[in-house]
Amino acid sequence: MATRKYFPRWLPPTPEQGAALKRIRGRQRAVLAWWIALIPISWIVIVATRSDALFVPLTIFWIAFGVEFTSRMVEIRCPRCGENFCRKTGSPYIYALFNRQCENCGLSLTPDETNRT
Repeated sequence: MATRKYFPRWLPPTPEQGAALKRIRGRQRAVLAWWIALIPISWIVIVATRSDALFVPLTIFWIAFGVEFTSRMVEIRCPRCGENFCRKTGSPYIYALFNRQCENCGLSLTPDETNRT
């Protein structure tokens, strides 16, 4: 059985951890942009094809890929403690998109929030 590592919440991230945190934040933004883009892309397809025949297949594809994209976001590991960064009980998919700190060690995505907890 692995022992749990404890880190002080005020401890700033190392440069490697900072780079990993930027990638996590970038992935969160990419997933949010994917979900938000569904409506404008759907309208563009309808206007470009002058038919709504592609609307249902596009929507099914968009949602299926979005669920997979979001589930991968949930599985990202914290660069400090190695636990899931975005996992929380309840609705993990939605929480993963707006999570700002690791639930295990408290490592924050933004340096300003490090001293708040």
